[in-house]
Amino acid sequence: MGANVSVRWPGINQSEEDDQPSFAQDCHAYADWIARVKSSWLASWNLRLHGLSALLSVFPSEVPEEAISWTTPSALESAAESLRHSLTESVPFALKIARIYVRGPGVAPAHIELAADLADVARIGKYARDHGAQKVSLSVGW
Repeated sequence: MGANVSVRWPGINQSEEDDQPSFAQDCHAYADWIARVKSSWLASWNLRLHGLSALLSVFPSEVPEEAISWTTPSALESAAESLRHSLTESVPFALKIARIYVRGPGVAPAHIELAADLADVARIGKYARDHGAQKVSLSVGW
């Protein structure tokens, strides 16, 4: 079963929804990773501790808009870029967070794959910012 990760904001129209950037790789591993992070108080705490709480602004696709935890597009973009940089520089806290990223056999190490997905998250945040979104969250569906 595939996963879908997309950006949402109040007032997004169908064209903006259809034209938003997607993940270069299948987003299933990222969707699983963020679900694991959100269900782990330690992993969530580590993201918050390092100023990356914007990455926790995700919700299941069936959640009503009033129950969504929003962030700004710039905060999402910045958090994704910051963690991506920490992963490419092999910063210890980032490598620990990457341990719960599950990838398929025969691909790059988890921290490299996660860094690639985070580049996509940053691009998605920029897309929302460029389209005038004031607040965003990532929708995850399976």
